Parts: sequence; structure tokens; C-alpha cells
Amino acid sequence: MAAYFTNKEGQDIVRYIGDKNAFDPSDIAEIVEVQLDGHELEYVCQEMTGIPMHKNKRVQKFYGDHAKFIAGNW
Repeated sequence: MAAYFTNKEGQDIVRYIGDKNAFDPSDIAEIVEVQLDGHELEYVCQEMTGIPMHKNKRVQKFYGDHAKFIAGNW
């Protein structure tokens, strides 16, 4: 599946596991939301701690600082 990052202008930026194009710090500051599913959600669940998540949901959205954290550590 994919990770869909949304910036302040409402533009979606799609990322996948293994992408080599990381976010620039200025881009991270503009992220307001991220929607994760599939392998991308599994990656965040396994590799990033301290992010509140619902159990057994196949698609999850994160906002604000949590979305920025995920973008910064992608």
C-alpha cells in the first residue's frame, strides 16, 4: 500500500517502504497529516515508538506532531 502525507497546502505526497527520497526539514514542517496502510503502517508500528494507534485498524491517520515525527523518521 502506501503512506500519504498531506501538507498545509493540501497536496498529497506519496511514499513507500524503501523510498530513497527523504523529506527535507522544510518539507517536514509543512506536514499536517499522514494516512498509513499496508506495509507502511506495519513499518511505523514496528519501528517507531510513542505514537498512539488503534489496534487492528487497517488504515490509520495521524495529525500534527505525530505526522511530522513520522515524516522526519521515514
